[in-house]
Amino acid sequence: MSTDDPTEAYQPFPPEGGDDILRRLDSLPSMNDDPVVWDARQSKFVPASEYNAARQAASASNPPVGSTPSEPTAPPRHVVVEPGAPSVARSNRPASPAPGRQRPAGQGPGGQRSAGAPVPPSARRKVVLTGAQRRRWPWPLRWLRRLVILWLLLFLFVGGGLFLFGWVQFNKIPKAAVAPALSAPSGQGSNFLIVGTDSREGINPTDPNAKAFLGPGEPEGAARTDTIMVLRVEADRRLMMSIPRDLWVKNPRSGEMGRINSVYQSGPEYLVKAVQSLGIPVHHYVEINFVSFGSLVDALGGIDIDFPFPARDTNSGLYIDTAGPHTLNGVDALAFVRSRYYEELKDGKYTSSGLADLDRIKRQQVFLKALTSKLAVQKDPSALARTMGSLGGGVKIDERLSYVDAIGLVWKLRSFNPESRSLTVLPRRTTGGAEVLDLMPSSADVVAEFSR
Repeated sequence: MSTDDPTEAYQPFPPEGGDDILRRLDSLPSMNDDPVVWDARQSKFVPASEYNAARQAASASNPPVGSTPSEPTAPPRHVVVEPGAPSVARSNRPASPAPGRQRPAGQGPGGQRSAGAPVPPSARRKVVLTGAQRRRWPWPLRWLRRLVILWLLLFLFVGGGLFLFGWVQFNKIPKAAVAPALSAPSGQGSNFLIVGTDSREGINPTDPNAKAFLGPGEPEGAARTDTIMVLRVEADRRLMMSIPRDLWVKNPRSGEMGRINSVYQSGPEYLVKAVQSLGIPVHHYVEINFVSFGSLVDALGGIDIDFPFPARDTNSGLYIDTAGPHTLNGVDALAFVRSRYYEELKDGKYTSSGLADLDRIKRQQVFLKALTSKLAVQKDPSALARTMGSLGGGVKIDERLSYVDAIGLVWKLRSFNPESRSLTVLPRRTTGGAEVLDLMPSSADVVAEFSR
């Protein structure tokens, strides 16, 4: 390189900015000189040929064990940017001045500059050291990537907020102390014991619709179970079975025989044990009283039931004046599932089947299918959380049922169409005159389906 004062041309690069930096940059060789590279050991720019020679000499004097001398490596690639240039030339070769371009003052033939001569701003060159240049995507792909990232962030933010809201609402549901009595988890499926109680807590006797809750002849004092169902959820099928409230069983707490619906008075954990004594495992427990039942139906916008005939029950308050589909609100739905004196209008006359509790079980299964199907379509977590909030303190669940388990259950029941199963029972009258039902041995096959 031709420079009168090499010391001036290769002073160490200053550590801090300022006018001195521009002065040092101005002292760099022009584009027609040998390319320069930054030598970190000397903290200054040096000619590429000198830099390569120094590296080759160092490699030859200290060759790695088991290696052979190699060819000199090419200097790092650099980018030379000319003021006003339309593009950036990525090359290690010196660029030739454009035809007809005037050589800046102070620059001799071949693009060489006299020592100490200032370089006009229009002729300054900027050397930028780079590695492999990053490839830029076309602008449509860049915008598409930004939109995808934005949607992902929005989904995580909104979805996370809804999940948290539902989790808070779910944790407000009271827990029933039944965990010690629950069966060990099974890999084949899970059984949910669903219990409806006849608790009248929170019902105003002066309410015009109170008759559906406080019908004549209803028991006073401690609450009893009005509905007992077992829902089995497996990977590929759903089973549902109702347990008659008049089924004759032994009370696990007192050891005395009685109706299964009266066992609840001893505590829900003993009702769980009474169902298990039939050979049916219980993995989860859900309890709901009549007040919350009506609130749940209203929160879902009503439940659709198809009546083959006009129907009524003067005790529960049910009255359906025409056959066909009807949307039942909370009060009507409660009167339907609790009806024990159900009558249908046939040939101009209301008649009863005479099966009372057994027909009631069938109606409850029909209603539970419709209710669960309505719950399952609530795919929006916020809607599901609002539904949970509508239950208030009238629903209880076991301590083992987590929020994630509840979401998984709703997902599994999204196309709810369970197969119905019935226990074979024999009605009889006890020596005390009570009408009860005895479980028959032929129910063993049904019990076995729920005990796998």
